Amino acid sequence: ERWGRGQPLSYLDGVPVAIKGEIMIEPYQLMGGAKFKSVVCEHVTEGHLLHKLREGGAILIGVSNLQEFGTGTLGSNPNQSTPRNPYNINHYCGGSSSGSAGSVAAGFCPLAIGGDGGGSIRVPSTLCGVVGLKPTFGLLDASGMIAIAHTVGVIGPIGSSSVDMAIAMDLFLTKQGTPFDLTGLGDKSLSGIKVGIYSEFFKHADSEVVSRCEEAVEILQTLGAEVKKIVIPELEEMRIAHLCAILSEMANNLARDIDVNFWEFNLETLLVMKVGSSFSSCEYINSLRQRTRGIKILESIFKEVNVIVTPGVAIPSPKIDEKAFSHGISDGETSGKLIRFQFLANLTGIPGIVVPIGVSKSENLPIGLQLMAPWYEDGLLIRIAHALEMEIDGVMP
Repeated sequence: ERWGRGQPLSYLDGVPVAIKGEIMIEPYQLMGGAKFKSVVCEHVTEGHLLHKLREGGAILIGVSNLQEFGTGTLGSNPNQSTPRNPYNINHYCGGSSSGSAGSVAAGFCPLAIGGDGGGSIRVPSTLCGVVGLKPTFGLLDASGMIAIAHTVGVIGPIGSSSVDMAIAMDLFLTKQGTPFDLTGLGDKSLSGIKVGIYSEFFKHADSEVVSRCEEAVEILQTLGAEVKKIVIPELEEMRIAHLCAILSEMANNLARDIDVNFWEFNLETLLVMKVGSSFSSCEYINSLRQRTRGIKILESIFKEVNVIVTPGVAIPSPKIDEKAFSHGISDGETSGKLIRFQFLANLTGIPGIVVPIGVSKSENLPIGLQLMAPWYEDGLLIRIAHALEMEIDGVMP
């Protein structure tokens, strides 16, 4: 009726939106993908972003599944069932925002809200062939989300297109009193945009993934972007620093639950927590020092280029082992491939967006491209992603 009168509350008025299960949404219980009520879920109330969605008329259709407490990249969850990839139900959605990405890909809703501390928006978005934005750290109010990894985790949108990202971010930030810069959105010309590629890093992926991503970069060039070779030093040090930071914070925040509810946890979660608790305070402090070094490194790189481009993930969606439905799974090698290109944005706080660019020939599974920009240049990422989408429209089944 409001649309009929020409008086919608926002562009999301009447639009269904799914909410990741680590974010409080009334009247549901906040469980974080677990089968018990965690200490970290107590006293968490509905946060700013959900209030703004409600004020904007969005229809919050419910809680979307996730890997227990967001601790994995596959999306496996024997507690509440494991979401299946809409492109092939025998494959994973990816994690940890598995249900959010899967809901959008399946057409249940054009927009969902997820969280990203180590690729948890960008991994499932890539594997499910949708768009996912990990915003600049601190840009969006993360109240109402479980504080598991507080120095690397953010709340952010997953949608069917980059325009969905623009609409969501504009609503969130306008309501926060911070104007969101969407200058140039809809303009296919990328003249003046410099795209940085660290070839050794870019090519550390499945050959078909690399090939598809190289084709996408060529499209960016045809739109006027200039590709420049870059080198990102200390990548391995930053990868380890991110792992130390996120796992230490997870283990610390879940320590009381592990003492009280040990046998209620998935075994794969306990393994992750055991690794996290093994880091010393000195190692955690050193990881923060490496973060500072990483920020300085990226500040220097972004003086030369506007964005850094990598594959979304290194492999297409892995197949689900039948035993994982009942017992879960711990697969460090596959998880490492899924988050290979994710840690940089989480450790340093820069924004990153993934956009679908095609499917694998062998199994028809989505392949995505990731773009990362300087802090608070989230709008630029959406603009470039939209230009790419317009050029490759119809490439996704």
